[in-house]
Amino acid sequence: IPSPPRTPPQVGSTGKRSIPTIHRLPTLHDFTLHLARRTRLDPAAALVAAIYLQRLRRIMPSGARGKACTLHRVLLASLLLASKYVNDYAPSNRHWAKHSGVFSVEEVNLMERQLLKLMDFTLSITEEE
Repeated sequence: IPSPPRTPPQVGSTGKRSIPTIHRLPTLHDFTLHLARRTRLDPAAALVAAIYLQRLRRIMPSGARGKACTLHRVLLASLLLASKYVNDYAPSNRHWAKHSGVFSVEEVNLMERQLLKLMDFTLSITEEE
């Protein structure tokens, strides 16, 4: 299995990466495929992310609703945390933001913190899961 790509270097004369402008949110299916391809997502990380999503489903109220991008945010954060948990080397949040094509690095950082808090900072998985 090829390693995930290295974090892309910063670009621009100021050393800051511009935030991508997306006028339309991709379907969740297209977003998932795009992230998996661009980040060379490890199958083990994808499985762990699915377990994290199941956990969230159990702890969130059944009537919980969000914005149009909420599922995209939760998916990205789950994949990011699972990648960091499974791999010795994992792409940085800047890398995930760039390849999401939708979210800034600040948003990705926030998503990561929020998901960690929701999961009570428990990333390990059990055999039952």
